[in-house]
Amino acid sequence: MVMTNAQWVNSIALIEFEDVAREESMGKIWEYGQVYGDMSSTKEREMKGYVWTAFGLPHERSYGEDINTETMEEVGDWTLYDTEIALGADIDDKLLEDLRHISQKEFLNGMGRGFGESYAQAKSIYANMPFERAFSNAVQTMWDGGALCGTRTLLDGTTWTNALGAGSVTWSRIWDMIDILKLDQRTQKGLKQRSKAVKLMVHDAQERDITRILGQEYEFDGFNVGTSNDVSSKNTNSLRNKNLKIVYNQELSNENYMFMFGKKAAPNFKFKSRKKFSTAWQFDGGKRNRTRSAFTHERFMVGVTHFIDVVGADAT
Repeated sequence: MVMTNAQWVNSIALIEFEDVAREESMGKIWEYGQVYGDMSSTKEREMKGYVWTAFGLPHERSYGEDINTETMEEVGDWTLYDTEIALGADIDDKLLEDLRHISQKEFLNGMGRGFGESYAQAKSIYANMPFERAFSNAVQTMWDGGALCGTRTLLDGTTWTNALGAGSVTWSRIWDMIDILKLDQRTQKGLKQRSKAVKLMVHDAQERDITRILGQEYEFDGFNVGTSNDVSSKNTNSLRNKNLKIVYNQELSNENYMFMFGKKAAPNFKFKSRKKFSTAWQFDGGKRNRTRSAFTHERFMVGVTHFIDVVGADAT
């Protein structure tokens, strides 16, 4: 039996729409997969988590003196942002029946791409949220109630920060961030840690400066007095040997924000789907409205569980 136009559309619509929507949703405005170490699905119990401390320095003990044990302690919970994003469209049957110069398949593919592109950009925006809030504890906080990059009091009583102050993207500031990871990392108990910088996140607008800084042959030693010309002592540019992976993020609200990540940072960044991307196709056969509704929704959570191996440069 030959299928009517409406029957044909109804039978293939979900396949034609969903496949291309999924494909387009894989595209990203920025490569947040380079930063987030955990992109898997999750269960409800993982919405909040707890951090347990490591040990501080052992104490010096006199002969015969009792050893005071130091137990592991639960220092608090970190919070993640949980959200649902949804999108839908109503398509009147008359539109599908009256198509003359474009095939139904092409129409549905175009609609699917539109859905997918919208989801891709939404995910890129939400993936950027921890970095927009890295210097403020308004929403997402670490175990001590502080922001990802800020000044905090560690459990040994010392004050420590993994943030630089205001400034633009320069050769010296990149080195300052490398030095924090290498020379001034701390655990909750105040133990020093040594880390190697592996990735640097900057706004797309900084690509020209970053390319110049990392690509030039000699080290940048400042400017000639009264001019903007670079001067150099002819020493080989040491940053070129660091092999930093540059992640460009145009969603950063301030073009001078910078974030550097060490080798242990990625597992602390979570972007988990709580409900996988899915689509549905619904037919309303009422007398007044003969429409087909395409709709999708997805639930995910995003956030950071620990401040270790991350350095941020605030531009404010």
